Amino acid sequence: MTYRTILSHQTESFLKYCKYQKRLSDATLKAYRFDLQDFLFFLDAKNLTSDFLDQVDRHLLSDYVNNLGERHFSTKTVKRRMACLRAFFHYLEYEEILPQTPFAKFRMELKDHPVPPPTMSLTEVNQILRTIYNEMPPLFSQHLPEFLTGQRTVHAGSREFLWLRNAAILEILFASGLRVGELCNLTFDDLDPAQH
Repeated sequence: MTYRTILSHQTESFLKYCKYQKRLSDATLKAYRFDLQDFLFFLDAKNLTSDFLDQVDRHLLSDYVNNLGERHFSTKTVKRRMACLRAFFHYLEYEEILPQTPFAKFRMELKDHPVPPPTMSLTEVNQILRTIYNEMPPLFSQHLPEFLTGQRTVHAGSREFLWLRNAAILEILFASGLRVGELCNLTFDDLDPAQH
């Protein structure tokens, strides 16, 4: 029996354990299957015997981490794949297929490199604001001084009110840098007329 046959059999047993005993979701099981398949492809490049499980040690695990890095996987993906392997080998130890998991002496230190969220260019911001102001209802353009002095108001739910609300939302977002969630939680108490 080849190592590939043995590993395939153990993989299926592990996935059944995860499904029926640990009650993991189908999405997690699918990810586990994919991760274990990738590890199997990695092992294909090694000259392993039928006793390959005894040959999986911390050095081979380190080689696999390096292999994932060479393939430019993100830190998050590498951690997920190694977490899957850790769970798999703990299962093999639990079932007494292995005397000890190779993860017992394995240490992995991966630093996350947070990627800042993409920002809009000034040109894009101006284009959005230009679009909203090009759609200004005629009532505002015709009676703007009256609205600014409070002599004229709009009714909630009207076309003018909705336009004014949308324009205010965009202006606040771009001027303050608030997150959408923070903007949604704003109340009148957060408004300080003394601050300009």
